Amino acid sequence: MQTGLDEMRQRNGAGLDEIRRRTGDDSKKMRRRFLALGLALLILFCAFVCTRTTAIGFVSPIQAVSNLVTALQLQFAKWFNLPMYLDRRSIISGQEYYLETLGRFEGAVLVVALGASLSVGGAVFQVAFRNPIATPSILGTSGSMRIVNMLLVIQFGTAAANMTAYRVAYGYISTLIVLGLMMLGAKLMSKQRSSRADILLIGTFGTRILTQIVNYVQNYVLSDDDYLVLQELNLYGSGTGTTDGMAIALIVIAAALFPLYLTRMSMNTLSFDDADARSLGIRTTFLRGVAVVCSVLLSTSTLVYAGDVGMLAMMIPLICRYVFGSDTRKLLPACAMSGALLMLVCRVIISLFAFNFYLSYISIGTIVELVATPLMIVVIFRNRRGWE
Repeated sequence: MQTGLDEMRQRNGAGLDEIRRRTGDDSKKMRRRFLALGLALLILFCAFVCTRTTAIGFVSPIQAVSNLVTALQLQFAKWFNLPMYLDRRSIISGQEYYLETLGRFEGAVLVVALGASLSVGGAVFQVAFRNPIATPSILGTSGSMRIVNMLLVIQFGTAAANMTAYRVAYGYISTLIVLGLMMLGAKLMSKQRSSRADILLIGTFGTRILTQIVNYVQNYVLSDDDYLVLQELNLYGSGTGTTDGMAIALIVIAAALFPLYLTRMSMNTLSFDDADARSLGIRTTFLRGVAVVCSVLLSTSTLVYAGDVGMLAMMIPLICRYVFGSDTRKLLPACAMSGALLMLVCRVIISLFAFNFYLSYISIGTIVELVATPLMIVVIFRNRRGWE
């Protein structure tokens, strides 16, 4: 009998050792994937900053770093009223490609932030609704942003194209108002707890109504010049925009990412059935509300600066779920890095070929779909990893 117990202990020990070995191998493989993704993002970021804007060519990395250090010194001199700020014109004239480098750096930071925020918002939204094709645009983010663009164009005409700060502020306010109305409609329709299907159904109908309102106004009310401005804002966004608008967007993105970081472990419970999760003491309604509000706020900034890039919120989480798994602790940072990398790749494509092929007139959303669609098709046909 003692011999049988010893053999059982040996088999159990061998099984545990095998589990530990496989877990260690998976962890190493995951770390290598994150490291490769991070290095690719860093290299492409540096290449983007060192690419010239006004001509085909590159700025040396040493000169680019010197320009960025000078910009940082001048910013501190401005904040603290140092004498260096009074000589800023002579200092800037002595730096080669200063304005180009600074503009490319600001654009790179904004593109990375927008790509990461939209991808994380899409991943969280899909987890909250257990739907791999759900995106925040279903709940009226794109429709409310179109309404804001329309009202600004009606009020200010072609000058609305330069009112980025107003578009950011009004975009967030209108998005939250539309989200509240849709959640209220789903609550009234279900009479009890609003289900996932009710929220998505109300959101789909509400978004369709907002889109039809914008289509009617731009086709029958606006002049030709105002119509072109509205189309440009909806498709291309505002580019880098103003410093105030960028500051508002980055602050809101950081504020929306912070609750998601705190609840990244609890987000996995949203993949359970609501009844099972509530029996375990998990407040699924609260978690889903946090996920929906944060994902909607994250996607609004992208609509302001990059136009309609909604497919990114669906494609990147689908690809990352296949490569990194469904655990939100790994899925969210993977989506952030992958989304930032894809947006930067598409922006580099537009920058490199704008002079010869006029790709500067193609929206970044179109390039995103052309680049990411083949990857998504491969993922769909090879494997589907999610809630099924």
